[in-house]
Amino acid sequence: MAVSAAFRDYVTDLFAPFGEVKIKLMFGGAGVYYKDQMFALLAGERIYLKVNEETRAAFEAERCKPF
Repeated sequence: MAVSAAFRDYVTDLFAPFGEVKIKLMFGGAGVYYKDQMFALLAGERIYLKVNEETRAAFEAERCKPF
């Protein structure tokens, strides 16, 4: 699931208000990093955000699907 350069640019712009993010290609997808912490995965043209026990309910309430 390759991630296009245009989609990587879109994601960079999308998260820009939170600070500088970096996108690193890996295994056909890409990781989205903020201050060396990966917080999202790009696969195809989709963004998958990492969740934890504190945020899981909010994602489930929005009917977000897991990777």
